[in-house]
Amino acid sequence: MDFENLTNQENFKVIYHEQLNKDASAIVQDFSFLKGLDTTYFPIEVEELALSFKSEIEPVSINNFRNGELLGESVDLFAETDDGTELLEVYSDTFLGDVS
Repeated sequence: MDFENLTNQENFKVIYHEQLNKDASAIVQDFSFLKGLDTTYFPIEVEELALSFKSEIEPVSINNFRNGELLGESVDLFAETDDGTELLEVYSDTFLGDVS
């Protein structure tokens, strides 16, 4: 990782395997060649890890450049609630965690 430039996309990769090879004889299990690797600031153990995903619902962030497209005309963020608060403020506080 490049701590001076956290958006640097070099020196690492994520590999997706649609089909897993579970034959232990075909999988690298001896990582002794990594002994000289400095892992002081590495956030995870030096091993392969699996990622898993599931589809869920996420609210559209108020900062999302597509929120007008995604919310459409179904939501008027400039409308006011019963107590006179703009819906935009309520939406921001709820989905950004802003405390005003």
